[in-house]
Amino acid sequence: RGGVGGGGGGESGLLFDAGEGTLAMLRRRFGAAADEVVRALALVWISHLHADHHLGLVRLLELRSARPGAAPLLVVGPHALGVWLREAAARLHSPVEFRFVHCGAAGAD
Repeated sequence: RGGVGGGGGGESGLLFDAGEGTLAMLRRRFGAAADEVVRALALVWISHLHADHHLGLVRLLELRSARPGAAPLLVVGPHALGVWLREAAARLHSPVEFRFVHCGAAGAD
């Protein structure tokens, strides 16, 4: 359902939607470079709160946050996603770093 731009090698990418199994899909597509592709993501845009569009996001955040010094991932989506993501992150054993922006505010300065 989603798409990823960028492919490692210093490039940054965008991911549109991150349903359950997104990390496995990235590993099939990019092989051994998949973890670096995730770490190079600049932004994940979640279109809406159906499970097949957002349940893989926490796993991506865990992978990114496991690397010391990783910049927080920018996550854009509906307000309810921000609420859900903060609640989910609070229940994890390891902290995850992200910056959430409501999609209605994405173009605001």
